[in-house]
Amino acid sequence: MNTRLDCLPPEELARLAASSASGGPAGLPSALRDHLATCAACRATFEDACGTESFLADFASALSAPNATSDAGIAPPPNLEGYRIGPEIRHGGQGIVYRATHEASGREVALKVVRAGSHRRRARIEREAALAARLRHPNIVTIHDCGALDDGRYAIALELVDGQPLDEWARETARAAPGLEGRLLRLRVFAKICDAIEHAHRHGVIHCDLKPDNILVDRDGEPRVLDFGVARASAPDDNTRITVTGEIACTIAYASPEQLTSDRASVDTRTDVYSLGVILYELLTFRLPHGAERGISELVASISHSPPPAPSTHASAGSEPRIDRDLDTIALIALAKDPDRRYPTAAALKADVLHYLAGEPIAARRDSLGYVLRKALHRNRRIVSLISIATLAALVGIGSTIVASLRAREAALREEAERARMRGEAQRGDAVAEMLRELIPSADGRGSDANAHQTIDLMSISLESGTFSDDPEAAAAARIAIGDVLVDQHIVRRAEVEYRQAVRLLRGREHPNDPFLGTAEERLALLLLRRSAFDEALTRARSADDIRRRTLGASHPDTLHGLCTLANVYVARGEISEAERTLAEIEAHPIVLAGVDVDPMDAVHETRARIAGAHGDAVARLHHCETRLRAAFIGHGDAHPAVHAAVDDLVAALPEGDPRATSLNAIASLLTTRELAEADPEQIRLLLEEKRRILGPNHPDLVETLLQLANRFTALDRWQETIDTCVEAERIAIPDGVAKTVGEADLLEIRADALWFVGRPHEAAVVGERQVAALRPLLRGKDEMHLAIRLKELSFRYIDCNNALRARQLGDEAIEVARGISPHDPHLGWMLCEIGQNELRLNDLDRGERLVREGLPYLDAADDSYAWHRSLGHARLAALLRRKGRFDEASAELAIANTVMRTPSIPARDRLLGQRQLDALALELEQDVKDRGRGG
Repeated sequence: MNTRLDCLPPEELARLAASSASGGPAGLPSALRDHLATCAACRATFEDACGTESFLADFASALSAPNATSDAGIAPPPNLEGYRIGPEIRHGGQGIVYRATHEASGREVALKVVRAGSHRRRARIEREAALAARLRHPNIVTIHDCGALDDGRYAIALELVDGQPLDEWARETARAAPGLEGRLLRLRVFAKICDAIEHAHRHGVIHCDLKPDNILVDRDGEPRVLDFGVARASAPDDNTRITVTGEIACTIAYASPEQLTSDRASVDTRTDVYSLGVILYELLTFRLPHGAERGISELVASISHSPPPAPSTHASAGSEPRIDRDLDTIALIALAKDPDRRYPTAAALKADVLHYLAGEPIAARRDSLGYVLRKALHRNRRIVSLISIATLAALVGIGSTIVASLRAREAALREEAERARMRGEAQRGDAVAEMLRELIPSADGRGSDANAHQTIDLMSISLESGTFSDDPEAAAAARIAIGDVLVDQHIVRRAEVEYRQAVRLLRGREHPNDPFLGTAEERLALLLLRRSAFDEALTRARSADDIRRRTLGASHPDTLHGLCTLANVYVARGEISEAERTLAEIEAHPIVLAGVDVDPMDAVHETRARIAGAHGDAVARLHHCETRLRAAFIGHGDAHPAVHAAVDDLVAALPEGDPRATSLNAIASLLTTRELAEADPEQIRLLLEEKRRILGPNHPDLVETLLQLANRFTALDRWQETIDTCVEAERIAIPDGVAKTVGEADLLEIRADALWFVGRPHEAAVVGERQVAALRPLLRGKDEMHLAIRLKELSFRYIDCNNALRARQLGDEAIEVARGISPHDPHLGWMLCEIGQNELRLNDLDRGERLVREGLPYLDAADDSYAWHRSLGHARLAALLRRKGRFDEASAELAIANTVMRTPSIPARDRLLGQRQLDALALELEQDVKDRGRGG
């Protein structure tokens, strides 16, 4: 039996938790596993230290383990054409990574195979592949191939990295190279990681989950960033949402304060800078800035509100030298709570690290005393005002005012701290529930009902046998997730059992009343309402309302949603006046009046429609259903479930025989699939006409649907319809003809492309000029490579117009913009080669040769991820030399291009397309040589 003397210190447990995050407890030494099984204190510390992601991974593994051989679990190794599957490298809750060999090239890859499951998980997997495929950098793992498998899973072929996680590598380095030498080595590797993240940011990708587990260091000491599963695009008009409200899709210990607020709008590239700051802190001190021994809610509160101690305050381990003031400053600036006080870019952080390594002054400076005081006064201006008044009163003899103010403030702080703890626990429970919903196979035609039921049974058995018996929040989250799936499948009685179990578990805790209990009570109330148990439904709905008012406040969106449930219970009981009073309370809240949260109003309109139906007032019911659909159109995207639900209710409210029913049913069918990107254009037209009828002919929200329609016409090569649709969208979105956002500029790009395809290059050039005129101020200093590419493509349009002067002006501008990003960037090299080749059409072969020769060294110096571009760059030079009659030199360049095109890192599809270009050029060159021979 282990005693307390055998227990490990919290720091060591935290390190072990971090290193075992991918493999779960099974990856720990057997002696430690035995100790954790018997020592509750160490087990609690270990589980807390794991953080959200590793906690969820362990949870998934625990629930999936009994199902390992069933159809609902992860299937056997795939039979993937073109790949020879080798041994398993890593097995986690979400899927398996295999070592595999690409048979055509002999290249070894890491094959990540994931069960896609829900729509949202598939979207996340596909988004990981799409975002990561944009990136070509020596310190970012390259994606070679991806796609769906026949059995519904998804596979991504990645560059195979033989390495270890960054934190493990750092500890080994500290042992092998102790002292200053090891620290400087770690800082040099950290600078390369910053460079990789800056590359991702320049290509519009924010990682959002940087941590040591997602950075491998190979045997040559080169870091590789991987796992873009929760990354997001940084474009301001990118509205794709992969996470759900309240879900923390990252590892809490490395998350920025803005990530923990679930405020999507505040997440930008500086979020990754914060995570880099945590990694830097850990590389310097081998500790996390906010500790690892605290619980999740405490950790969230500390990251959100407490400044971390300076790295130098930690005692140096072994022969590690003391951390100096400059390193303190670099780390603390990167870890600033306010994004505006952090390094603005990963490149700026890297620059200061390199300055430090070179012994040069760093650019960052600690916050001055004046700045700290100004921020403190602004942040606590209400307290400052109270203290000032109290002090003045004290001067005239009313000293008790000061004491009363301070006591009131202390009580308010205690209350807010308790609410923060409750919200943290509720957020953790919501994240567990969301993950479980993804684990359960969908029953929407993409999965099997039998598999879903089998998985639910296995989960229930696992929970009944004691899985997470010491963690009521996790067990309750599992019950709620199971209940939700059962409700979707109309298995109401069994869902009720799961919800009641969740309520029982949450009420049995030491601190029972938190928002998560309110969620469980409301779920149960809705189910009881569904089966007409109105009395208990009222009791549960009131309980949920009471809990949320006390823990979240009366104006919180969750509280308002709960009031909608309460109003519906009143309607079902025939207590219409109570329902009206409850709805009026919702409508009076400022966040509803200001349109900050449209969901409560959606529920209000739905409930008012039910009240009208209960009174037999068909006209009022139809009015409220149309009002609800209008609010859904304005507040959500076309494919949002709220729009679908509103359309369904409107169909039910229409008078019998109303001709609108046919088109609305077709729209409902379209929204059920939520695949607007592949829909029949005529179905999208029906949706557009309904939006026009509901919103009016010039409403801005019509533009979203017009864009969907234009993109579908483009995919079908129906160019004139694309043009007509874009013109209508521009009339609404850009009434003065001047695009003011990147999204509006992209609308012009779609029309310019369509005009070019129908043979109207002059019109395409005019529209393209409007696009780049809008993009210049929007992208300068933010996404200059995007601007350079648009300028380059417009220069190509002017070649089609035989306007050599304007083509060269735009091409030179594109080169200037690209050169400003980095004087030796491979993207600049490719830009020079592309624009140089166009001189073939403009008949300035000397200028073309000069540009391509300037660009090739940048491509030749790049890593193999640029091999395709390097090959075609040499082909561009060969084409120019051929036109100049220098056939021997052209043949030599073409031979280099063919050799490079056989580089294993080039994906098969890219190689095929590139080889076709090389073969065509070889035939032309061969014919030229023959013609010269005949002429001689």
